[in-house]
Amino acid sequence: MTRDLIQEAMSFTTLWHAKRASVAVMTTCRICFFAVFAAFSVTTHAEPLSTNNPMTHFSPYISDGWQSKETVQIYRWGPNQNSVFSESLNVGSSPPQLKASGLWYYDPSLNQIKGIFVAKDMPFVVLHYTTRFEEGRMLSEIISIDQNGRTRAYLEQQQLSAGGETYDWTLTDAQDQSLSMSARFARVSEEP
Repeated sequence: MTRDLIQEAMSFTTLWHAKRASVAVMTTCRICFFAVFAAFSVTTHAEPLSTNNPMTHFSPYISDGWQSKETVQIYRWGPNQNSVFSESLNVGSSPPQLKASGLWYYDPSLNQIKGIFVAKDMPFVVLHYTTRFEEGRMLSEIISIDQNGRTRAYLEQQQLSAGGETYDWTLTDAQDQSLSMSARFARVSEEP
């Protein structure tokens, strides 16, 4: 019986040392992983091409709203003007119904303005934007996603008028450019 106790104690001691060694190896692996990850993160950090805030291009759109025949579009600054929140309301119903909502933000790792929007009662439920500004126009490449997960690409363009009181909006199907929608939006003085 004493012999069994001694063997059990030896097995326990061996197991205990094995577990301690395993913990030491795991700790060493974790430290190595974090060191490699930190070095990798530092060496792959992308520097923006410009030190200016690219979100400032949205400034002319920030207002109480823009109205077309059936829609009011509202743009508002996010924290520190590093993002823009937007809502699209259907004014054909009373009271106006929220149809889409989302935001644009600057992604410094990609040096791009990105956007994410969600919608209801439309052929799509999610929109992913990549937006840029060229020659006074806001240009967006959009990937729409429907409820079944199917995607479709669109090109969106907004052109402000010389006085900044209207903008022309166009949405074109990237696969079939004959499929296009357009509207003119005029600045409104207060929310609908």
